[in-house]
Amino acid sequence: MLDVLTTSDTKAEAFAQQSCEQLARLQREMLEIVQGVVRNGGKDVSARELGQRWEALHNKRIGEGTVSSTINKLITKGVLERGQARACAVTGKTIKPVVPVAQQQRLLA
Repeated sequence: MLDVLTTSDTKAEAFAQQSCEQLARLQREMLEIVQGVVRNGGKDVSARELGQRWEALHNKRIGEGTVSSTINKLITKGVLERGQARACAVTGKTIKPVVPVAQQQRLLA
């Protein structure tokens, strides 16, 4: 009988292959992007918007799953939180964007 490899399995494998340093760097970079948006008058950032900004800065592709998992990790760490629902500037779909937590927003003001 063949083993069945699910999408969740392959995502977990890919995620596990990244080094701790790479993950920490990616988290810092994404947090800095969100903070920069807020610092420059933006309200919040969707995952797609964040991915596009990261790609523009680094001139390479990043997967939606990587962006999503990084956002979730930053939320778990307590540095980002979900904002008010709005339409995504990229897709037009209703999303819950991310913002720095209130304490960080005061530091950015």
